Amino acid sequence: KNYIATCKIKDVDVGASMLSAGWGVADRKVTNVYTPYEEQAHKKKKGLWAGKFVAPWQARSEKVQQAATQSTPSKKGFWENLFK
Repeated sequence: KNYIATCKIKDVDVGASMLSAGWGVADRKVTNVYTPYEEQAHKKKKGLWAGKFVAPWQARSEKVQQAATQSTPSKKGFWENLFK
């Protein structure tokens, strides 16, 4: 199970602070509440956004695409491919 929570120190939202400083990415699958903080940091080139940065979901997508284009289906069976 995953638990979703907002972490605060007194009245300060730690997640919003991290994203505003550019040290995190908003998890859009969970909520869009933090997206404006990330976009603000990106626009101001703070933290991760100061240089070249690829979001984790983009990197995973690119790896999947690369693997799909590099591997060609073999006519051999499972066991033959297993022991190449």
